[in-house]
Amino acid sequence: MSKWKETNKYGIHESKAAYWRYTRRRDKEAEILKELEPQPPTHVDLTGLETYIQRLRESKEPTMDDNFLIWFDVETSGLDPMSDNLLEVEARITDMKGLQVPFNDDPPDIP
Repeated sequence: MSKWKETNKYGIHESKAAYWRYTRRRDKEAEILKELEPQPPTHVDLTGLETYIQRLRESKEPTMDDNFLIWFDVETSGLDPMSDNLLEVEARITDMKGLQVPFNDDPPDIP
């Protein structure tokens, strides 16, 4: 049994051990590259957000307590909006004093 493998695709004789190391390294690199591929975006259900925001804006006499701010925290895979992916979006609603207004699926009735 020869320690040399058949000629590879480049016409070079190489040892079986070298060929085994090469294929093992190549397969590891392929696994790592597969793990680094961007995941498909997930669907964010914003059903009811527009009606909730509208209800927050419908105050009869605007006062300091009746005004709200909506804060968005956006996480992306980079800084280029044309090529990078949106990873996470968080929205928080606060009053003008910075106190967080609870936001859940069943918004409270606003007078």
